[in-house]
Amino acid sequence: MRLKFDSQGYLDWSIASRAKTVRLYEEKYRRVSKILEANPQILDLVHKDLKPLSRGDKRGRKAEYTSENMLRALVVHQIEGTSLRDTMIPMAHSAFLQRFARIR
Repeated sequence: MRLKFDSQGYLDWSIASRAKTVRLYEEKYRRVSKILEANPQILDLVHKDLKPLSRGDKRGRKAEYTSENMLRALVVHQIEGTSLRDTMIPMAHSAFLQRFARIR
């Protein structure tokens, strides 16, 4: 396998990895995603719980994140076992975690 570099000379990790550790890591999230998709009532309950926390915007601005984004971000937080602050960093830099959280 040849290494691939991006336009700035950094190793391009965006290609699918053949490493067993990476495959297992991604599979864990795929299984959780399937569970959430098969049980939409989970998202309904989360949305119901989050709605009172939303103050709304008097200027009519739409929220940046949906209840589903928040639920999935909290799942990442739990799986990774990190603080909420420390969960934000890998999510900001990982296309895979952004797809999982349906942010992109």
